[in-house]
Amino acid sequence: MSNLRESNRWAPIENLTGSMPGRPDLDRSLASWTEEKKSLRDEEKVRRLNERLAMEWAIETGIIERLYTVDRGITLNLIELGLEALTQFGSNGKIERSAVMHLDHVQSGLRPEIEAAWLHHRFTQIHPFQDGNGRVARALATLIFMQSGFLPLVIRNAQHKDSYISALEKADDGDLPPLINLFSNIQSADLEAAITFVREIRGENVADIAAAAAGAFKRVQQEREELLAGATGVLVKKCEDRLHEVAYELVSAFEREGIKLQTDVKASGADNDSWWHHQVVSAAKHYGYFADLGCPRRWVQLRLAADVSLGSRWHMVFSFHHKQVRSGLIAVVAFLTTTEPALEDARPLEFGSTSEFSFSSSALESQSAFTQWLDGCVSELLRKWQALL
Repeated sequence: MSNLRESNRWAPIENLTGSMPGRPDLDRSLASWTEEKKSLRDEEKVRRLNERLAMEWAIETGIIERLYTVDRGITLNLIELGLEALTQFGSNGKIERSAVMHLDHVQSGLRPEIEAAWLHHRFTQIHPFQDGNGRVARALATLIFMQSGFLPLVIRNAQHKDSYISALEKADDGDLPPLINLFSNIQSADLEAAITFVREIRGENVADIAAAAAGAFKRVQQEREELLAGATGVLVKKCEDRLHEVAYELVSAFEREGIKLQTDVKASGADNDSWWHHQVVSAAKHYGYFADLGCPRRWVQLRLAADVSLGSRWHMVFSFHHKQVRSGLIAVVAFLTTTEPALEDARPLEFGSTSEFSFSSSALESQSAFTQWLDGCVSELLRKWQALL
């Protein structure tokens, strides 16, 4: 890195102007890195991690490679004190003005990758030292990143030299985003490498077992949900078929009396499976359980509409929804309601049984029990509908 040199073809940049694109994707990497660090409880493993990070920074600052003549203590002071440590050097007030602008950026909540790139380039423009300006500029960028929880900025000669110089030259022409992206890409790659290192020293066997256990649990959960969805589909179809039979019997009976009864059997779809929310919550409360409506649910309804003189349009509804949270049970409730009143909580609500019907993935083996419960609900709700006509 000793042969990296900053270009002097520049026009002074007094401050950032307008909006500057940042890299919000770094937030996810930083969050993962923070969580991985917390997972290390063993002091020896923490020491190994700190040594690894210190080694990276030592190489960057030239302590190991001995590429620079500037004393190590200067760099350490820069990290501890920031720009205040530089005000002792003559720079015609440029460093002081940069420090004021930097504080304004911090107070405004400027993203660290933007501020690190700006401050780094700003210092290379000031160029206060005869030698070591690049290293000090990178130390300032590291200061910005580390204050936000990121890693030291390590610009590697073989890997980053060409893109680093190119980005600096573009920044000289007023185009800062290439430098922002370079610093962001370095941070992203180094965070990923650090996360991998933490996982390695935490113990490959433990990590592998944990990953396998999590994968197995997810597969079991998916299989259970698939079985539960399949069982629900079978009972929904049985319910839908039964309501079609009921609709036929009702229409025939009303026609014999010279009355036209309109019926419609409808099952929920992806665009309306959230209907009847208030009624389902009320039914669950009535039967003494919690309905988890955050999970997929289904319903089947029979709409009944006779002559206007006979009253409102009524809906016989069977709702299939998760009972409790992650219980692996589906509850079915039957109720009679109307959509006539403007306020949903003002609509009449009649229940079709003394209890809900619950089943798990083994419901296919107990279809007869569901059929018996279903027929009882239909009969009870039809009697209540008759009384309300």
